Amino acid sequence: MTSCAYLGLNETKDYEALVKDSKITSAGQSIFKKNCVSCHGEMLDGLVGPDLTDERWKYGDGTVPAIMITVTEGVEKNGMPSWKEKLTREDIETVAVFVRSRRGSNEGRPESSAH
Repeated sequence: MTSCAYLGLNETKDYEALVKDSKITSAGQSIFKKNCVSCHGEMLDGLVGPDLTDERWKYGDGTVPAIMITVTEGVEKNGMPSWKEKLTREDIETVAVFVRSRRGSNEGRPESSAH
């Protein structure tokens, strides 16, 4: 997996504060709806791709930097494309913040398959 330094991430950035910023999460939701819904579902609960609302992560640890790495590089063997040629770094960060904001929101639903 690619390192945070490769992506130019500031490892000290307070991504958890961004997760609570409704302006950023709303922008991320728009990017998600345009690019990710067909695999991950409108509610991020998974279709072809995995559920992104539970606490289980197959690739990374569910943090914004880890999500950014997965979105940037993709997981070819599982059908997840790389988005580095289709989305800007800022868009990838914004959608990663949105996805992180939804983590753990599947309470009341059975746990899905790991990411």
